[in-house]
Amino acid sequence: MKTKKRLFDVYIGVDYSGAGRPDKAIPGLAVVRAADGEPPAIVRNPRHSQGRWSRSELHDYLMSELAQTDRRLFVGIDHGFSYPLSELAYYGLRTWDDFLAWISHSWDTRRSSIDECKNRGAPYRNANLLRLTEARYAVGASSVLDLDRRHGHMTKTVSYSTHAGLPWLAELRQRSDRGRVECWPYDHIGENGSGETAVRPIGGHVVAEVYPKICKERLAYKASPPDARYGGSLSAHEIDAFAVAEWAQQRDREGVFAPYFQLETLTPHELRTAALEGWVLGCL
Repeated sequence: MKTKKRLFDVYIGVDYSGAGRPDKAIPGLAVVRAADGEPPAIVRNPRHSQGRWSRSELHDYLMSELAQTDRRLFVGIDHGFSYPLSELAYYGLRTWDDFLAWISHSWDTRRSSIDECKNRGAPYRNANLLRLTEARYAVGASSVLDLDRRHGHMTKTVSYSTHAGLPWLAELRQRSDRGRVECWPYDHIGENGSGETAVRPIGGHVVAEVYPKICKERLAYKASPPDARYGGSLSAHEIDAFAVAEWAQQRDREGVFAPYFQLETLTPHELRTAALEGWVLGCL
């Protein structure tokens, strides 16, 4: 039986957080890296006594990893990469890059906290709107727009993580080599030679939106949590990052990672929506 070629050599899972200021090291940020057939391992910040990351230092770490040219990287980040289609239309945003430029200007969370941006009047609408991938496929996902949410601690919701992380993602996209670093699925959905909406294959490093809950369910983490297999006591954030890196590595090792990127179960209309709203990798 012919072995299928792996898509990537390195798999990085990031559990994100919108808490605090961008230069503050916080426990809610966790990074796990797997490579070359080795089991996933927590990546600790060497600049911090407890190994914690700030969003600015995490950005620098990801930039250094994505600068590699001898190995292909997959990076899965746990926050929303875009807004629902109706919100993009409300703000007159026609492309994903337009959206990234707009949110970087409106929510300058590379320099300020979410609360500071809100107090300065950053535009947002209190809403529970879901993107297509959340409404139909990522069961249990909450809205990236609901910054006034009162369920649990606000800084633990995806809305805070999303608004804190998107300007950093925009900067990563601007600073990276576009020919080598691809943001999925935005760089992959377009018209083919026949004028039909299609998904082109991935090529270089890939940065994608993930939902750790999906990865944990498919890896049966309730029955076999990663700390039991790899030793040590892991925080909830570290477990989420572990799930992303381990799921990606496992799927690729078994030769079944590619279908997740091809989105063959989506209709042409759904693909056009995903080209602006994005998609949670793993939802089919």
